[in-house]
Amino acid sequence: MRNGDGSESFEGHPGFPHVAVGQAGAVVLGAVFWLAVAGLLEPGAYGQVNWPMSLEDRFKANLHWVGK
Repeated sequence: MRNGDGSESFEGHPGFPHVAVGQAGAVVLGAVFWLAVAGLLEPGAYGQVNWPMSLEDRFKANLHWVGK
């Protein structure tokens, strides 16, 4: 929604707080997951697990629109 000065406002967008809470929750859960993985694995094994999972996550995030 545009204000009189041309800037955008989030007023009138009832889904914005839900999206913000969802994003914050995803960050917290992701941090907990990676800290748990780091605590369970040796440093070398963590590196071997981390990069393929990161690539998969980036690939999945970039293709979220497939099938719509």
